[in-house]
Amino acid sequence: MTPLNSQQRQLLFDYSLGLTSEQEHPEAKRLLASSGEASEIYQAIRAALSPLDSLEPEICPDDLA
Repeated sequence: MTPLNSQQRQLLFDYSLGLTSEQEHPEAKRLLASSGEASEIYQAIRAALSPLDSLEPEICPDDLA
């Protein structure tokens, strides 16, 4: 299998952060299902971001919005 290109890596990063559009979402899922490299990258990103899952979201103060 060929290595992922920069556009595919960007798609995985965006998907990991929940930033993909409705059109990109299925494309990212197909990429994850078809590529071991993509799965490894996705798992590494999610592992790095997992400590953020325990944070409670805060409302942005009006003076910063």
